[in-house]
Parts: sequence; C-alpha cells; structure tokens
Amino acid sequence: LKFHVSPRMLALRPHRKFQCCTRRPRRTDNIVMTLRENGEEIAHAVEAATTESESEASGSERSESISDEGGGGQVENAELASVVCAFERDRLLRAMALGATMVERELCHHAGLRRCIWRFLDMPLVWQFEGDNGWIDCDASTQEALSRALSSGANEVTLRVRSWAYKYDLVSRVQVNQSTHKMRRLRRRNPWDAETAPARRQRRDPLWPRWQFSTGFGWADCDHETQTLLRDAEARGLTEVHREIRGFDYVLDLQAHTQTNSLTGRTRHLQRLGPVGVQNLAAASHLPVSVQEGSGDTLGGGEACLDNEIPEI
Repeated sequence: LKFHVSPRMLALRPHRKFQCCTRRPRRTDNIVMTLRENGEEIAHAVEAATTESESEASGSERSESISDEGGGGQVENAELASVVCAFERDRLLRAMALGATMVERELCHHAGLRRCIWRFLDMPLVWQFEGDNGWIDCDASTQEALSRALSSGANEVTLRVRSWAYKYDLVSRVQVNQSTHKMRRLRRRNPWDAETAPARRQRRDPLWPRWQFSTGFGWADCDHETQTLLRDAEARGLTEVHREIRGFDYVLDLQAHTQTNSLTGRTRHLQRLGPVGVQNLAAASHLPVSVQEGSGDTLGGGEACLDNEIPEI
C-alpha cells in the first residue's frame, strides 16, 4: 500500500523541528531526580521514624540483651535498624513513583485502581531463618504470625509448622525446635534487596559420584550436604554415618546401601552412581531390578526424606 503526499499537504503541515530520539521529560523523572538529590535527608527522616517504632515494638528486653552481649549486640541492633531504614526508603520511593504515574496518566480519580496496584507492588519485610545452605524465607503463615507478634510487642511466640512446634524468640532472633532443640538464627530482610534474597541450591561437582535414594516414584538425588557427607565417609573408609534433616535423624549405611529413619524405622534404598556421563551400574547391582530401573520401591511415601530441595523449616 502506497501513500502519496502532495506538496499542498506538506505546505499545510505546521513547521516544527522533528525529533525522533528524544522525549518530553516526565514527572516521574523529576521525582526520581529530586529523590536522588535529597536521598540523605529522606534516609535520615525515615531512620528517625523507624528507630522510634522499632524501640516501641522491642521494648526494654532488647536493651537488656544488648547490654549483656556487649559490642556484638550493638552491631546486631545497628544492622536491624539499617535494614528497616532501607526498607522504608525503598517503600517511599515506590509510593511516590506510583502517585506520579497516576497523576501523569490522569488516573487520580481511580482510587480503587491505585489501591489495587499498590497492593501488588507493596511487600512487607520478609522473615528468614538460617538454613544449611544459607538464609531461607519462612512460609506465608509463619511470616504473618511473626509480624503480628512483633507488632503487638511480644518477645516470643510458639508456632506449629507441619508436625513440629517451634519457639521464635523475637528479641534474640532465634528459632528453636521444641522436640529436637535445634536452634537457628532469625532475621528480617528487605524484599527489594537482591543481596538478601533466599539462598539457592548449591551446584554439585560433576566429577563427584551421585548418591540417590528411592521414593514411591523412582529415584531422587540426595541433597548437597548428604552428597558431601557420603563422599567424605567413603574417603575415610566409614560404613555408617548419621544425618539430621527436618528434625529427623537418619542412619546412612554405605555397605547395605540403605537410609533408615531412627525414629520410625522406615528404610529406603540408596544407590551410588558414577559422575555425570559415566555409567556405574555395578554400584547398584545388589538392589532389586525394579528399583534399579527407577520404577519405585514398595515403601511408598512417608515423613520427611532426603531430597534435593532446601527444607522450608
């Protein structure tokens, strides 16, 4: 399709300079520039308000713990204040950017739309516990319960996660399993800070042998810690090692190639494969044929098992 522009049509066009690679500055650009110029003042204002709210929420118990711990407690308290300050600053920036966008698009009269967008953009501080591979986000129900307890001024709260009861000390910031008494550290992170994002699974060395356990659906790789534990046990000539995961103690027998839950007595098969790309069927030659082929065993499901996923709690 061709369109012909006559000289008369060109004469009627208003004379103005044509710009193809520039655009008119938006109000959001001006706001971002202003926030960058006054970033320190905003940070000081937010930090002052945050410090006051944090002191009200924590109460005198935090001061006592700081005095007992000495300098380390003061550093920890400063880190908590810096996290909350950065969170409030990032939240303020997003709120102002959303408001400027609504004004620019002439959508200020759509209050419902603004609330809906802000509900999507806004995120609270995220509670994490220190797992075996790094910091891990708590589940949604635990997030809500811990935030509600902190807002009410509680020093500790006991929650039930799956089949386990945990006590969360909001002053010392630790999580304690009531049955196994295993303690893990707690913290809150800025959801917009990439450096405090949940830990990723560690990659396995392709030259390592692969250890797997049988499930009701076939074979699954053991997690990184278990792979390392079994590899070290082989190097040291050990025939049996113990491994705790999700509060359960497991006995790993390298001769019988079994994994046994010490509490329930449930046993699963283990198999050792060669490095990636290397076939090592002899390692599993003593196992039943149906298990070797990955068709699953007759043990079925059960409680927590050694899989390659990082446990949530």
